[in-house]
Amino acid sequence: MMTLYSGTTCPFSHRCRIVLYEKGMDFQILDVDLMNKPEDLAVMNPYNRTPVLVERDLILYESNIINEYIDERFPHPQLMPADPVMRARARLILFRMENEIFNHVDTLERGKPNQHDKARLYIRENLIQLAPIFVKQKHMLGDEFSMLDVAIAPLLWRLEHYQVEMPKAAAPLLKYAERLFSRQAFIDSMNALPVEQIPLFSAHQMGSCRMGADPATSVADPRGELHDTRGVWIGDGSALPSAPGTNPMVSIMAIAHRTAEAMLASAL
Repeated sequence: MMTLYSGTTCPFSHRCRIVLYEKGMDFQILDVDLMNKPEDLAVMNPYNRTPVLVERDLILYESNIINEYIDERFPHPQLMPADPVMRARARLILFRMENEIFNHVDTLERGKPNQHDKARLYIRENLIQLAPIFVKQKHMLGDEFSMLDVAIAPLLWRLEHYQVEMPKAAAPLLKYAERLFSRQAFIDSMNALPVEQIPLFSAHQMGSCRMGADPATSVADPRGELHDTRGVWIGDGSALPSAPGTNPMVSIMAIAHRTAEAMLASAL
């Protein structure tokens, strides 16, 4: 059985978890607290980083190497193209993604705070360049899910956490991200952690107390007052029906202002 040493908050470990769940084979995940790494991690990986894959006497580290090994060891469903030319092109794209995008993710994860703004800018600009691809196709290599989609999914999931704000021009990329997040393997890769070890962060919670005319599908009426509890009002981002894909600050301010006016009017 394969054993994956997976950093609980590590986006590179997340890649490997996605592949393991896509394959649907037997495996074991050992969660690694990146703030309190076990001593044997440095023995297995001289860089003392996750992920690390162990199978019998084989020890592998670096997420792309691990994932290609899993893909060749368990070829169904195949995540790298079968055609040698397309496979070479996929590897070249992965190489460019590592150098042009994920090196900057590494800076956000491990670099100095004064380097973060520059790293966010590089990530944002490179992702914007990818957005037009998804106007005409579902995934990075066309209609089929591939290792390229695996590689980028953990970053897209963490954009808000990394404070990388995408413009409206990136809407096709954000819709593509939603398709990735809806895959069962991605969902399972998030559920792989015990509840107490899931890294939690939140910003601009949206949709949890959505407004609407129908009490069956919304929590508050269009003015922001709860359907079932009069006198209780919702005036923050949770009233939005769904995430707009851009910074919602101005929209939240407008909702709060409108709700405040409705509250005053109801008291007169």
